Amino acid sequence: MKRTVIAALTALVVAASAVTGFGATLSAASASSAVSAATTSSAASEVSASALTAVSPVTGDPQQLAKVIVAAHNAGNFSTDPTSIYDREVAPVASGQVISGCAVDVRILQVIVLTLNRFGSLRVSDLERPCIGSSLNCGPPTYSVHCLNPGEAIDFANVGGVGLDGNNTQTRNLLSYLDFFVPPGTNAGQQECRSNNPLPLNNINQFSDTCNHQHLDFRNTNAPLSASALATILPSLSQASAYVTLLYNDYLNRVPSSDEVRGWAVQLANGSPRSSVSDGFVNSDEYRLIRITNAYRTVLGRSPDAPGEQNWLDGMHKGLLTTDDVDKSFYASDEYYAQHGGTDLGFVTSLYQTLLHRSAGSSEYAFWTNLVAQYGRTWVITQFWSSTETISERISLMYQKYLGRVPDPGGLQHWVGLALQIGDSGLRSALTSSDEYWAIAQAGAGSRASISPQAVAQTAPQLAPAPVAPTPIAPPPAAPTSTTPTPVTPTPVTPTPSPVTPSPLASPPTPKPTSTPSPTPSTATPPPAAPASVAPTPSVPPKSTPSAAPK
Repeated sequence: MKRTVIAALTALVVAASAVTGFGATLSAASASSAVSAATTSSAASEVSASALTAVSPVTGDPQQLAKVIVAAHNAGNFSTDPTSIYDREVAPVASGQVISGCAVDVRILQVIVLTLNRFGSLRVSDLERPCIGSSLNCGPPTYSVHCLNPGEAIDFANVGGVGLDGNNTQTRNLLSYLDFFVPPGTNAGQQECRSNNPLPLNNINQFSDTCNHQHLDFRNTNAPLSASALATILPSLSQASAYVTLLYNDYLNRVPSSDEVRGWAVQLANGSPRSSVSDGFVNSDEYRLIRITNAYRTVLGRSPDAPGEQNWLDGMHKGLLTTDDVDKSFYASDEYYAQHGGTDLGFVTSLYQTLLHRSAGSSEYAFWTNLVAQYGRTWVITQFWSSTETISERISLMYQKYLGRVPDPGGLQHWVGLALQIGDSGLRSALTSSDEYWAIAQAGAGSRASISPQAVAQTAPQLAPAPVAPTPIAPPPAAPTSTTPTPVTPTPVTPTPSPVTPSPLASPPTPKPTSTPSPTPSTATPPPAAPASVAPTPSVPPKSTPSAAPK
């Protein structure tokens, strides 16, 4: 049977607001427009006011859910195979559109968001087949639920970077997690894959299916997800606000406005993973400018000039360099070289003193001085910067800043191993999206001044944070000839790394290709733009009410 729109959007917003505590407001004009759009779109799925209330605090708005999924896709954390599933069934919804015959039940979108929130990444292999031109098993005798419109089924192929086979630990973790909040009558396949080790589930009925994925569907139930169960999974608005406030404190060194906090907190309360929020701070222009200014002061010992600062930021916008490249580029600059005697030996000596905090033997100085002459300052500074010794120090400083403690040996080893993959920005984001950092935020209500070690210990144990899927790090650009650079396309350099404490007989690295000199910076330096605020434009809390598919 088909379910239709049974309540005005304004009533739904009031119901959602009362349960979530979001205090949403909606103008009469926008409500009228939204109701009109919802009632005239045959493809958009809808649920009743009571159902929307029940799924709180997860939004019942498919567009908002799809936006979270699109953000995860853009960060490399969500994918589909084939890609047409994402292109036709998810991405258009984020823009407020639904391709005819491609609607997806709101509960499926909610399950995707909740799975991303819990496990960090997800690959889906099947949603609604006819939408992508497949009629596999759509007729007798199977009548696959994947052929319904709106789609009420999902096949999980990979969760948290682990492929699913119906019985492995990750599959069992996923099913146990879903069983906590899906309604009774939900179906899951792959029962025979678990025949030697049955998995008891309360709300999920199990049936046989092939052991190369994990299937879930809502064909036998119209009920929403459990509100009470979800309330224990997702943070409250006040908890999310404390976390966001601490991020502003730690990344931007300031107290945020209520609108800035609310913009991020609503996203968290609606199921966005903490890593997406911490990534937003790490990649904000405001934080980038802070890092650029700090690099000028700590490496060159002076304040930045406005054109130089803006040129570095422009390079980041163009994808020519990342925040993590700035310090290395400054160390390799002519200005830093001149400050340390203008000789290769003076340059190498300064790297030992500044980055390793020690002196070296004459053979070590000679070794690296020769490499500077042979391969350039940029290559040499990369070897120092990427050494275990310097990475360990940077991680220790991050632990002290964000977690208020020194790293345990296991945690330090874990992050050193990941550092070259995800970069310093990835490390910062991972630490500040960890359970331990969250506990610190709750203990101090967003302020470090009121945090006590006892309060943190009572909230959560000290845990090494779980790694997040890394954001791809662009290769560093060629070393600038000045600290007011025009970023250039990087020249690939693939020398064999040498240890920071080398043997005089160590093999030299493979010579790098001859690079083309950097172009002369344009004489027309653009005026510095006002730094973009890290806070997103606060969006109106969940309003629309998707409904489940015809049965």
